[in-house]
Amino acid sequence: MFYLTGDTHSDVVCRIKTWIDLYYEDTYEDNYLIILGDFGLIWHSNPTEFELVQIELINKLCLETKLTLLFLDGNHENFERLEKFPIIEWNGGRVGKISPFIFHLQRGESYKVSEYAENWRFVVLGGADSHDKEWRVKPEAFLKYGKLWWPQERISDKDVDNTLEQLNEYDCKVILTHDCPSTIYSMIYAETPKQSNHQLQKVFDEVYNRGKNSYWFFGHQHLNQTWHLDNVKCTALYEEIIPLNL
Repeated sequence: MFYLTGDTHSDVVCRIKTWIDLYYEDTYEDNYLIILGDFGLIWHSNPTEFELVQIELINKLCLETKLTLLFLDGNHENFERLEKFPIIEWNGGRVGKISPFIFHLQRGESYKVSEYAENWRFVVLGGADSHDKEWRVKPEAFLKYGKLWWPQERISDKDVDNTLEQLNEYDCKVILTHDCPSTIYSMIYAETPKQSNHQLQKVFDEVYNRGKNSYWFFGHQHLNQTWHLDNVKCTALYEEIIPLNL
């Protein structure tokens, strides 16, 4: 069974314990919890004691509950470190292997929900532009905290092209992103407009124009809310955890 949740910003163990309280049953079924960006645990230039302890706890909890932890990259990640983890094949797509139970879902990849249905897939496009970039790149911030911002957070044209290719090849009806398209931005920030992600709007337009029932889930905005836009159901997640039941 697949479950979705929003940004954790390194507080991953707490979110897993919430999932256990809400959903875990001691069955033979494998479970998968997907964090929609800003995983945040791989942050410092070198692994800290906190990071190592947290990953050990996550591995222990996952082993006990038959859980696999998956995450999209957001805009609060150390991309230089994420890019150094080995890439392996998982459920029909490429993932970065952080540990035996933690995997980084790659941009522009799609993954099978069931081994028995090749075309029952979800497509992934992480990344977002940081609204706090101006502060994170200041020299005084670097001197105090070290490097805080990486240009790889931005969604590239190649990321979009790969996502559209997967979307159409497998007719994916589930789209997982960190940020949301401009259409949703205009609804969230109607009174106080913010810079929206036009790259994601290209994907949304393709999904919307297909005219098929589709489901778009994203994090980043730190809210739990759903919008029904004709054939596309868009859901923002933060602390909430929901099963992927369509």
